[in-house]
Amino acid sequence: AEFIRECAQSKGLKLTLGDKSKLRKAWKQVKTGGWKGGGGGGGSVAPVGAATTTDTKKKGGDEEKPSKDILNLLTELKIEAYAQEMSKSKHWSQFGGKPSVQTLIDMTKQDRTTLLLAINMKPGHRLKLERHLSTLKATLPKYICDMKVSDVVVGKGCLGLGTKLGEKNVSMAFLGEPVTKGVGMYPKAKGGAKALFVIPKGTPSGALAGGVALNDSQKGRMLGKGVLFRIRMTTNNSIVWASNHVSAKGSKQEFFFAWSEEKLGNLVQLEVVCDGLNVNAPAMWIDPRIILGQNDAPKPVVQPEPPVKKPGPVPPPPFPIDPPGPMPRPYPHPGGGDIITKRLLRSGGMTNGYLHRLRRGRDNIQLESASASMKEAKSVPRTTCKK
Repeated sequence: AEFIRECAQSKGLKLTLGDKSKLRKAWKQVKTGGWKGGGGGGGSVAPVGAATTTDTKKKGGDEEKPSKDILNLLTELKIEAYAQEMSKSKHWSQFGGKPSVQTLIDMTKQDRTTLLLAINMKPGHRLKLERHLSTLKATLPKYICDMKVSDVVVGKGCLGLGTKLGEKNVSMAFLGEPVTKGVGMYPKAKGGAKALFVIPKGTPSGALAGGVALNDSQKGRMLGKGVLFRIRMTTNNSIVWASNHVSAKGSKQEFFFAWSEEKLGNLVQLEVVCDGLNVNAPAMWIDPRIILGQNDAPKPVVQPEPPVKKPGPVPPPPFPIDPPGPMPRPYPHPGGGDIITKRLLRSGGMTNGYLHRLRRGRDNIQLESASASMKEAKSVPRTTCKK
């Protein structure tokens, strides 16, 4: 009431503390951002707090809202008074610019202390927050992309971890939603891609969960069947999960099964199989992680290794065939011309070529021989026998 009365007096308006109805009305207007004074002056009076807020908005824009993630964390610890200041992006510029509980946990203790000192958090509250973050760190999922990796084979670019697909300046996203803890691998044509990750020893048992899809950057549908995703535990060389073939973006398949170091080991290999061309095959694993303490997950179905076609015996080379020689000439032929000529003359085929001339010559020879025989017969005198 005193605040409102002073505002009214600063504008030359008369408002006594006894005017309860006007005070209530003015106070409601103050809470909503402004107050129009009553009484003789009839002017409008902006409360001091509202004017200050307006000036702040004009200078720096709308005040940043506290991050829901940070607000929920601090509310649970009953220190939510720091949420507004802690959510300002200037404190997170060197950690990606986006405030989150996961980023707070992933910080080193020195970086986290620097941030808490920057927001003027009291020592007792800092200790309370540190203890709570230590508890959360032991229960939060362990993401595969944060683990040690080796034996990388990709067909294009490099292995993508976190937000990057592996191609140049390409980020992972599914239906417009960014992927922040993924694994991207572009497979080879008629081959595939793979990467071996080492789960830290001593990790509590839980469930291995995540999803697979083709990135939103795919420009067109793949030819053929597409790609196949597989999870292999190399400790016992068993395939514990395999997807259906995926050839177009927008289709997502998820996996969720029990994992323990004793049964499956700590070496997990993510594979992408591509039987055909690798055009338009930006394969990605969406947030593969181990959910600690998830004891109700179904057991993995160990799939048999696909049969490998062994090469059969090499057939012997075919029997060598000599190249054909030149075609034999019917006549004359050295060393066998007479035989060939006789065979041709005995054949009954008709032709107007060389064989016909041979036959005609043979007939002429026979006629000449017959004529000569007749002439000789005529020249021999006849002898008569007398009885």
